[in-house]
Amino acid sequence: MVYIHARGWREEQKKGAETGSRCLRKVAVLSTGARLGRKSSPRTTNGWEALCTGVYFSFLHPLSSLSHSLFALRNYPPPPAPPARGRRVAIATCTRTMFFDLNIPVQTASGATQAAQEQLETRKRVELLVHLGYQAVAYNHEITGKLPNNHVNPITKINLPGINLKQYTRLTLVVDDISQNYGLNTGNPGVSSYDILAVQPTNEKLFQAACGTFEVDIISLDMSARLPFYLKHSTVGMAVERGIYFELCYGAAIRDADARRNLISNAQSLIRVTRGKNIILSSQAMRAMELRGPYDIVNFGTLLGLNQAVAKDCLSSHCRAVAIHAETRRNTMRAVISVDPVSSLTETEQWKLGNKRKKDDGGKSRQKRPKESVS
Repeated sequence: MVYIHARGWREEQKKGAETGSRCLRKVAVLSTGARLGRKSSPRTTNGWEALCTGVYFSFLHPLSSLSHSLFALRNYPPPPAPPARGRRVAIATCTRTMFFDLNIPVQTASGATQAAQEQLETRKRVELLVHLGYQAVAYNHEITGKLPNNHVNPITKINLPGINLKQYTRLTLVVDDISQNYGLNTGNPGVSSYDILAVQPTNEKLFQAACGTFEVDIISLDMSARLPFYLKHSTVGMAVERGIYFELCYGAAIRDADARRNLISNAQSLIRVTRGKNIILSSQAMRAMELRGPYDIVNFGTLLGLNQAVAKDCLSSHCRAVAIHAETRRNTMRAVISVDPVSSLTETEQWKLGNKRKKDDGGKSRQKRPKESVS
């Protein structure tokens, strides 16, 4: 918390000190309700006192000078204790939201030269995502039809020294035949080699199967073209109850005007039936110039019918839920039982093996359970 004395605020505002007053004046303007397109409230002098949760910072670009000033508030030294008659107003410090992009397409290359070019293009996209403020990405490998039995994960994560970036691997299966067994389960070694599993149905029957029975994390629809079926509340509701998320990709809308028109229409239909729940926003960018900043995507989400808070969740908390759902699907049995190998136990955790502990000559156990330190 940073405490700013209410009386000293007006004095510092008149002085125009370079250290904190300029930054705090911007906070005062933002806290009067200056959201996207909204006019400022007449309570300009006292409106900043309502700033308690940091919700007015949600539309700031993470690389803008204003956002850097707001994040600097956490290190701003507090003023001395106010007099008895003075009031103290608490301003919450900003915490950076973790933004995800769970769809960075990766193409398989046949030759060494083509593979090097593809790796270079992927690195450019990832470095730009880091520059824009993303903290997690997923490399997407797309396969049409049934997954081969001898399939090997071709994705190689990029080494970025000094950058804290969470990297996932993702498999997207484009299914087009309801009679085939696609093997979408953790027993399939090809499927289990990926962190996130997504499916893209092409007809209504496969869409119903994906929502009701497929063990997947994401259902991705081709929003750049007109959907061949209608989205129903009952069908989509099954996926929402199972914790499966629907994906909206904006990359095709940047490349083509017709795709942009179809995306807006299809996205509004999906948002209508889901009521804004279980939706994630991804890029599906083939080139670095097709990427956009997280708050630009939040603004785009408001155009699709989402409110600002939900649109931000589609890039942060919803994507985090997808990663947790994928981890649960891979490492547990129906999200109830999780089994870890004995080799994963450390030396101080060997007491968990019970009767398999080493014993001395007298038959007593030589290894005792370590006492937990009380802090």
